[in-house]
Amino acid sequence: MKRFLSILLAILMLAVMLPVTAMAAEVEVSTYEQMKTVLANPGTYVKLTTDIDTTPITFKKLDVVEAADNCTIDLNGFTFKAKNCTVAFEGNNLTIKNGKFDSNGGSYALFVGDEGDSKNVVVENIETNGGINIYNASVTLRNVTSAGTNYYSVWCDEGSFVTIESGEYSSNGSAVLGMASLKPAVKVDLTVNGGKFYVSEKQSLVLPGTEGEARGTPSITGGTFYATPEQMEKIKEYIPTNSELTQTGDGFTVVPKAPTQIVIVPDRTEDTPKTEPEKNPTTGANDVVAAAVALMAVSALGMAVLARKK
Repeated sequence: MKRFLSILLAILMLAVMLPVTAMAAEVEVSTYEQMKTVLANPGTYVKLTTDIDTTPITFKKLDVVEAADNCTIDLNGFTFKAKNCTVAFEGNNLTIKNGKFDSNGGSYALFVGDEGDSKNVVVENIETNGGINIYNASVTLRNVTSAGTNYYSVWCDEGSFVTIESGEYSSNGSAVLGMASLKPAVKVDLTVNGGKFYVSEKQSLVLPGTEGEARGTPSITGGTFYATPEQMEKIKEYIPTNSELTQTGDGFTVVPKAPTQIVIVPDRTEDTPKTEPEKNPTTGANDVVAAAVALMAVSALGMAVLARKK
């Protein structure tokens, strides 16, 4: 009996230590209302079974999908369609992946963040027909293909902390990336670690500020940019000193700068072979000669002692 209880206790301990994600409840949904309802439960893994189209719904204001902590929205290859500025997603440790967002011709297809907490949001393996609008949220974009319409591929609004790791980004607006105006006590941060960015001749990579309106500037440590050499001169301003641009085909890639090699030449003065016997610093005589004279003196003294004994 004791052996049985010990085994049962060990199994229970292993179950307690299982990752939270492994124990997350997977729920299949086919409607927008179903999605909103099940995401209220922490750790829920939502998987779409069909496209969801919210465009027929009349929203009086922005409708926020409030996900509980550690939820995942798996589009499962399907499309979520919403008109511009009608639906937004928020939640801590929220993952949105594997599908497409369509703005139905509007400016932004995916809105992330609202007045609630949206920390550590990950958007991956997503395609958008329309840009991505991020507000008051920390978001990582990974393997995202975003085609902005009218404005930007990615708009970083007030209170946003955005990291682009990979994907492809383009827009038919004035710039590919946009950052909100700088205001007191309001931060906007954009870091580009990778991805491909397509900048037409009439565009800029990042929406520039004006004399009366300063805007945030990104930090670019990686990525490939398809732009004119003139545009790249502006992009260089966003590259830290430990990185540099290299041309790769018809694009420019940001790579870490090679470390400077410092060659130390050792002082070999003492190792130089001596061609003459070393002289005594006091007398100036050669040490070999001095040693011979000393040996002869000792020998003479020894012979004198022997002669006295005889």
